[in-house]
Amino acid sequence: KEQLPEAEVLLDPNTLSEDGTVALRGRAFSRSGTYMSYGISVSGSDWTTIKFMRVEGKEQLPDTLEKVKFTAQSFLRDDGFFYNRYLPESKSDGTETEANRNQKLFYHKMGTSQQDDILVWECPEDPELMASGEVTDDDRYLLLFSRQGCRQERLVWVVDLESTPIESIKDSWIKVINTWDGAFDYVANDGPDFVFSTTWSAPKKRLVRITSFLDVATGADASAWINLIPEMPEPLESAVAVGEEFIVVEHMKDVKSVVAIHRLADGSHVRNIDLPIGTVVGLGGKRS
Repeated sequence: KEQLPEAEVLLDPNTLSEDGTVALRGRAFSRSGTYMSYGISVSGSDWTTIKFMRVEGKEQLPDTLEKVKFTAQSFLRDDGFFYNRYLPESKSDGTETEANRNQKLFYHKMGTSQQDDILVWECPEDPELMASGEVTDDDRYLLLFSRQGCRQERLVWVVDLESTPIESIKDSWIKVINTWDGAFDYVANDGPDFVFSTTWSAPKKRLVRITSFLDVATGADASAWINLIPEMPEPLESAVAVGEEFIVVEHMKDVKSVVAIHRLADGSHVRNIDLPIGTVVGLGGKRS
């Protein structure tokens, strides 16, 4: 049996401050594992500063992103990084009582200053709208998930990163799911064919394949979507693609997580994963 290398601490949040007032808020890794991003906040503030580390050697990098709040962290290869930001206002210590308005999505190129970051999305006509960006597993597409406050329903837009320069993303979004009819979470894609979990016509969620997703005529036509895993009596909690052939899904049954492996091609059940009684907190996997 192959002997795994001894584990070591990459980042210890307890060392971020002597008095314990600095907390870790999210982290992400570039696809190659070269870089890690991590957010830190001070004294319970929602405002986050994102810092970067080169994993090999645990080298802290000078890249620093300020005025970040309620953000996803998504790398595009080892080149850059998509994140949400609010531009400075009169009060910005994290204790504001006014609603968060005018969130923006930026692209940060590694090794550059934040002031050179490129704006890729904003919605001045609806300043309370919030959105997050997610790069697909193949680094080919950027998905935009928009939401209104705490509502589950989302709009889903997409842009082809292979044919669209970063500077042109803001004006190149393909508005595929552009009505507030369900929640969506990205699971996988093979080229333009996408798999999402969604509450569209399925309050407890189902897994669907949307072929030719970038074609609005077909992508937005729910009657053309293929049910991979239909809605079940037990709520679908999460789903993640693993390798080229499989999806691992978690349903909640009798206050216990039930985790199963399905085939990505047609959703067919392969087997359940035996687990002790309890709740699974997060699934993770890679296509490659």
